Formats: sequence, structure tokens, C-alpha cells
Amino acid sequence: MSKTNSIPKKDKKPASILKYSLLRQIGYVHRLSREHGLFLNDRELLSFDTCGLLEYVDIKGRLITY
Repeated sequence: MSKTNSIPKKDKKPASILKYSLLRQIGYVHRLSREHGLFLNDRELLSFDTCGLLEYVDIKGRLITY
């Protein structure tokens, strides 16, 4: 019997490591977005009729409060 050339197996990372890595990257992008004043749609926009405070998201995704 001759040995057949076997294809080397790729290193497979467990799914939990990949999920953790992806979550870290998403968290990093989330922090950068907040630092640059982008609205991430993770909460409702504020609107107070009594004092006139209003939040608005412009076309570039920046949160504007006036």
C-alpha cells in the first residue's frame, strides 16, 4: 500500500473564539462611532416638548441636539 498525499488540514478555531473576536471588533467600531458623534440607533431619540430639547440624526449619521 502506498501512502496517498493527504491535504493538510487547516487550523480550525473554535466557534467561541471567532464569536469573541467578532464581538471585540464590533465593540471597537461601536466605540469609534460614539467618539465621532455618530448615532448607533441603540436608543430612542430624545424629544421634550416642555423645554424644546430635540435630537436629530443628520444624513451622515451624526447626532444633533438642539
